[in-house]
Amino acid sequence: MINRTIPFSFLLLVLFCGLQSNCDYYKDYGRGYRYDHGGNYFGSDPSFSPDGRQIVFGSIRYGLGDICTINIDGTDFRRLTVTDAYEGEPEFSPDGSKIIFISERENSAYGKIFIMNSDGTNQKQLTFGEGYDFNPSFLPDGKKIVFVRQIEKYVSELFVIDINGADLRMLTHDEMPKRTPYFSKKEKIRYKAYNYKTQRNEIYEITEDGLYSTLILQLRENEYDAMYSMDGKKVVYISQNLIDYATEISIMSADRKYTKQLTTSKTYKDHATFSPEGKKIMFLSLEKDGRGKGQIMIMNSDGSDSKIVADNY
Repeated sequence: MINRTIPFSFLLLVLFCGLQSNCDYYKDYGRGYRYDHGGNYFGSDPSFSPDGRQIVFGSIRYGLGDICTINIDGTDFRRLTVTDAYEGEPEFSPDGSKIIFISERENSAYGKIFIMNSDGTNQKQLTFGEGYDFNPSFLPDGKKIVFVRQIEKYVSELFVIDINGADLRMLTHDEMPKRTPYFSKKEKIRYKAYNYKTQRNEIYEITEDGLYSTLILQLRENEYDAMYSMDGKKVVYISQNLIDYATEISIMSADRKYTKQLTTSKTYKDHATFSPEGKKIMFLSLEKDGRGKGQIMIMNSDGSDSKIVADNY
């Protein structure tokens, strides 16, 4: 049970630190070390294939984390990476032929971006050097990747790199904690950030050249982890009950004129995301004290017909 005397804004900051690698307690250690020493696994991050028929995700069935795929009906589970290192946060390329993910196989203190064919073959490392790289996402042409690099404690910035590992560019310089960048149909990159001044989770849009950044959504105190649908008309997000600290999944129109809570199970949920056509929502339902274990769930975007796709990953 979470200590009720802890401010919710501080819990959100802890969440951001938990998703990065160099916060005070775990300084100089990667996520695999944290999980191996009693921490949680944060690498599941299930993501739809472009046709919406399959998902790719990080699984801790075999150790510190491996990249796996499964059909949305729960069939054809496949393990694509087989290492002793922490791996997670995968995503399909726009044409479905490639998968990007983070791995600590080369250095247990630094996660780096890797790319492979969608069947797990031809695995290659794309990023190198110090700093923890995470949350990679393809740009629409499939030729570039945007990701987050933690460069100091509590400081993470967006970077772009070609899929061949060339032309690394830093896009942001505002020192806010960031995560989960992805491309919108407006030809801009959206990303989540925590604003220390407002103590709110926010979503920004930035141009691919990094010259123009705009705040497009500021969440309320008990809201976080928001994600737009591909058409930009709807937002799915996590809302936390400040009485029992259960988290539920809610949806709203982009203009906030319509909101609806979709789940009522009073468990901890995370990482809600729309399917490519926006008709379904996938999310994690995490077990209490499960250290990141739980179920990958899919439901209709109105909250109906919730089903388990993968149990305990």
